[in-house]
Amino acid sequence: MTRVNNDLGNPGYGAIGIWVEAYETANNGTSSTVHVRGGYYNNSPYNIYADTAYVSLNGRGNVSFTTGYPGDHVTDEFDVEVAHNGDGSAASASYSCYGKSTFPKNSVNPTVSVKTSANPRYAVTYAGNGGTTPSSQTKVYGISLTLNGSSSRTGYTFQGWSGSDGKTYSNGSSFTGNYALTLTAVWQINTWQVSFNANGGTNAPGNQTKTYGQTLTITTSVPTRTLYDFVSWSGSDGATYYPGGSFTGNYALSLTANWKLAYVAPTITSLAAYHCTSDGTAADDGTYIKVTIGWKVDTSIYSDNQGSGILVKCDNVTIGTITISGTSGTATLVFGGSYNGDNTSTVSVYLYDTKQPGLGVSNSVLAQGATYLMDFSPDGNVCFGGAAESTYQICTKKNGTITWPLLANAGSHNSVFRGKDITANVTDGSFYTNIKNGTFKDIYIGDYFTKTVNGTAFVFRVAGLDVYLHRGSTEFTSHHAVIVPDGIFGKFKMNSSNTTAGGYVATAMYTNVLPTWAGYLATAFGSNLLTIKNCYQMQLAVIFLVAGIGMIQKLIS
Repeated sequence: MTRVNNDLGNPGYGAIGIWVEAYETANNGTSSTVHVRGGYYNNSPYNIYADTAYVSLNGRGNVSFTTGYPGDHVTDEFDVEVAHNGDGSAASASYSCYGKSTFPKNSVNPTVSVKTSANPRYAVTYAGNGGTTPSSQTKVYGISLTLNGSSSRTGYTFQGWSGSDGKTYSNGSSFTGNYALTLTAVWQINTWQVSFNANGGTNAPGNQTKTYGQTLTITTSVPTRTLYDFVSWSGSDGATYYPGGSFTGNYALSLTANWKLAYVAPTITSLAAYHCTSDGTAADDGTYIKVTIGWKVDTSIYSDNQGSGILVKCDNVTIGTITISGTSGTATLVFGGSYNGDNTSTVSVYLYDTKQPGLGVSNSVLAQGATYLMDFSPDGNVCFGGAAESTYQICTKKNGTITWPLLANAGSHNSVFRGKDITANVTDGSFYTNIKNGTFKDIYIGDYFTKTVNGTAFVFRVAGLDVYLHRGSTEFTSHHAVIVPDGIFGKFKMNSSNTTAGGYVATAMYTNVLPTWAGYLATAFGSNLLTIKNCYQMQLAVIFLVAGIGMIQKLIS
């Protein structure tokens, strides 16, 4: 309580004056209640009379009195609410009491100052719970507190604070409660993933979890890999680990499988297949197929390993199994009897050994069908890329299949040079018949025959077929063959004077020799000789025509 007195005067018996006092009666958190009182005092033992006297407390209004009785007298009082400072600290306030009297004649205005208490304070303390403990903080009533406690703990991750008020807090969050608070750190133990890489194998174990400070037992499950045995795990930390072993590191770890070769597959060292006869003799048009397989098994891991068998398939049809033994060798098999010699078949073989009888190696080879550049049948038909057919005089084939049956005509036969002796066809007349009907069957460029002319045997060769057909100033409409002798009929001087006078038509060659040889040829070929036009050359009888209705009556060249 704070009181201030201010004398009005002393009439001789003792002082008389005005007083004011103020004091805090309650702290309401962010404000305080202050009680203010004012009045007059008379320190003499006598009543003091004044014509007029009054007191006004803090401007609340005049309270009059005419007699000042000995002692202290309260003339007015009230309560006032004083707000604390914004930061919660104590606030100060001043109050005055004005008094005036006619005896003693004077006026005074004592003023009193009062200071409130501050906002209530509350302690906010931290418990590290195994980690570091931050310094405590102070919470001021009515003012939000930002929590700045920070804690660390090896092997753990900070999750926040658990308050004694049952609430959860984090660093930087606001605490608005007006009470003391204890914050206990919440931790999560650190964990790391341990992963597995099968490294070419399958069935790698699932991931494991390593917890800080705890030993992890590596799973006993291991991956599998065909033809390999599992050895160990190579860690991403450079260490080697084994199934059932311990991992104590506090970090993520990748484990890669290490393998050792457990089996080496056998080897097909050579493979060949071809068409053949039933005894295995190679034949382009053979209806059997012979396959020859060179093989070898590995003994570096299993010294007692041997070959067990070779399965043979042709065009995906199982033929049979060849039984083998030992560590290497060559096996053969002849099969079939109904394969088309023109067709190419795929022969597949599967090699097995005694250590992995269910795990073979395979390879394939083509048994090539006949792929003649050109083939002629006995009846004169020709085929490109396969065996000649009786149905078609000319055709092309690919893998035994006719891809282009050509028409039997001069155009197709002009495209084939055969060079066959067809004297027999000339003798039996089929040569002339096949020219006349336009099929030119068994007649190709380069074919030749022997014919006696004027007592001498000459070789005549086919040079072209229907080369003059539908040509000339007068259309030539007969099918025909152009034939030439392999040699010349003879040489003759131009005339007796051996000069060029008169030109070619004046020569003995033109006037005497050619007509003579025209007669020889007409005798030899008869009505098969055709005439299209007379023309001559210095050499005798180089080209003439033959056709199904006869040969030319005069030589042309």
